Amino acid sequence: MVKLKDIAERAGVSMMTVTHALRGTGRMSDDTRRLIREIADELHYLPNEVARGLRSKETKTIAFIVRHLSNPHFALMAEAVEETAWKAGYRVYLCQSSDRLDREAEYVRTAISSKVDGIVMTPVQEEDNRHLQLLRKQGIPYVTIGHRPDPDSAPGDHVVTDNRQKAAELAAHMVRQGHRRIAVADSRNNSVIMERTEGFVEELRRAGCFEERLRIPEKNGRLLIEEILERGRPYPTAMLLTHPFGAIEAIEELRRRGMQVPDHLALACFDDFPMLARIQPLLTVMSQDSAGMGSFAVELLLKRIREGIPSAFETIVVPAQLTVRQSCRLPNRELQADKEER
Repeated sequence: MVKLKDIAERAGVSMMTVTHALRGTGRMSDDTRRLIREIADELHYLPNEVARGLRSKETKTIAFIVRHLSNPHFALMAEAVEETAWKAGYRVYLCQSSDRLDREAEYVRTAISSKVDGIVMTPVQEEDNRHLQLLRKQGIPYVTIGHRPDPDSAPGDHVVTDNRQKAAELAAHMVRQGHRRIAVADSRNNSVIMERTEGFVEELRRAGCFEERLRIPEKNGRLLIEEILERGRPYPTAMLLTHPFGAIEAIEELRRRGMQVPDHLALACFDDFPMLARIQPLLTVMSQDSAGMGSFAVELLLKRIREGIPSAFETIVVPAQLTVRQSCRLPNRELQADKEER
């Protein structure tokens, strides 16, 4: 294994000079710094970050435990987490829980063993927080994004969109388009979905409109359309989905049955990403600032690493933006259950 001593002897400088050159610190000529780095590359030198961390009590690494990288919202967030950390001199261990609590907990334990300085995560759910309690006992700061862990059993910093207010804003837009009977996917499987549903329904009721709650997972657009048609008349004229994949599937299911958005049913959803530009009609969406949420989370985590874990934690609310497109106008035809292809 190549050591700092080997590089120092080859370059004819002290080990301290080599250390400063490789870290980008200290005072020396550009030629000396460049020579040392060239020798380090030639000898295939790799710094022992764990050993360095044991000496300095800091490894300059953080972990990002994310639910699903296949979801563009989380992919954009991960990119921002890595970029923000990199600019601050930190490296990121990227871990995907795939919405499995056991996997999330195992990644937390692995991160602790790897001596990371802190963790950013998008939690799977809010109830079982034993792995977060372990982080607190170890004195490792963490910041959660999206789902909010129980503040009594696992208090911590949190970054979130104002889901309730933004869902109400989306409902108000639908009402302005003339909709009076609107369906909403209400799986109630986590706090984020519940906040959006409650904000949406509260605004509909305030405007004197009728809501149809569909207890079906928000990603399953096909089942949502089936449920609407099975309930029969009077049909809703619009539907809110809290996930764009569900909206895409709903559009495809309506087309399979010979119907169109928004001619037969208007749609709107949360989240936006480049792929939606290829979907016709263009979807009206409430766009979360995925990258902003990731950046704010890392900045808050780095503050905790520098200053220590506080007695009172912060919640950062990142604004979302309503993007009005083509999918939300009032239909000019009624849904027809007999349009399904047999």
